[in-house]
Amino acid sequence: MGDDLRSALVVTSLGGPIHGGLELIRATVARRFEIDEARLTLHPWGLASFLLILPTEELAGTVYNEGRPIVTTSARLHVM
Repeated sequence: MGDDLRSALVVTSLGGPIHGGLELIRATVARRFEIDEARLTLHPWGLASFLLILPTEELAGTVYNEGRPIVTTSARLHVM
């Protein structure tokens, strides 16, 4: 997993734990950035946080999006 962390981000739900956390976050990131969900690896990282591993560092930079949150009707996600 060491090299995988070069393309990893921590995603935190700013409103606390969200219903359907893993699947909701995976689907949200995949839709927003047009990535095949199967290419995203997601692990729980606390109560309202997840470790998101993307296939490339370039894609991680795109999803990071200069630290801007990902806002949807059902969630507000902070990416770091």
